Amino acid sequence: MSSLTTAKDGAALYSRALQANDAANKVQEGTRKAGGAKVVAGAGAAGLVATAVVAGTVGAPLAATLAVAGGVGAAGAAAMSSGSAGKIARASGRAVSSTASSIAKFDKKHNISGKTAKAAKAGYSKAREIDRRFKISSTVSSVASAAWRNTKKINKKYGVTDKAGKAVSKGLDKIAAACESKPNPPQLE
Repeated sequence: MSSLTTAKDGAALYSRALQANDAANKVQEGTRKAGGAKVVAGAGAAGLVATAVVAGTVGAPLAATLAVAGGVGAAGAAAMSSGSAGKIARASGRAVSSTASSIAKFDKKHNISGKTAKAAKAGYSKAREIDRRFKISSTVSSVASAAWRNTKKINKKYGVTDKAGKAVSKGLDKIAAACESKPNPPQLE
């Protein structure tokens, strides 16, 4: 009986391996059609920014995090698809990739990141000195704690995060429906 179970397990494992290989081949083919990994990554980055802006306005950290992850994945997948959504995602991906490359060249030439790090260290030292002197962080911490308590009370009383989540969900449903529908061309008379 155990050899039969082992054979079934082996067959199931082999079947999963074939499925995984097929999925990997589809991802490679989609990446190739999209114009390469940089284009797909750029589309993902564009999706990250766009989704973060939308989700960040809601102010629900968990929902925003999940939405951002979904936005990155959707943008990357869209870049691999044919049709208008794929064209837009690929164009966005190429633009983001090109911009990132230009920024890296500019930074290498002008040492912006090095100068920024040096300024940040100096600013941090000065900020620590001022904080020790005026006890700013402890004051801000107590004010922030009080604000958070009040925010939780308001949310509990009025259900702000639930309402905001429902609104975002409806908005995303409408965006998805608009992307799926085919526009009606204007009629010439």
